[in-house]
Amino acid sequence: AEANDAFESALAADPDCAEAYEGLATVAYLDGDLVEAVKHYTKLTMLKPSEARFYTNLGAIYNRIGEHMKAAEVLRK
Repeated sequence: AEANDAFESALAADPDCAEAYEGLATVAYLDGDLVEAVKHYTKLTMLKPSEARFYTNLGAIYNRIGEHMKAAEVLRK
């Protein structure tokens, strides 16, 4: 919860802070909130479209929640 609050505060100061979104995605993933993790990784792919790791993580989460077509689409990018 403390980490989540810190990342939310960082986003309040800078709504395009990729590091804060990555932190929120990681916290959500570790908490088992995969839908929230998808939301943050999706935002990261928009903010940093050349960062392959965000697509890889997003694709892996889609695969884990059974969204195999979305996973394949994201991983192709």
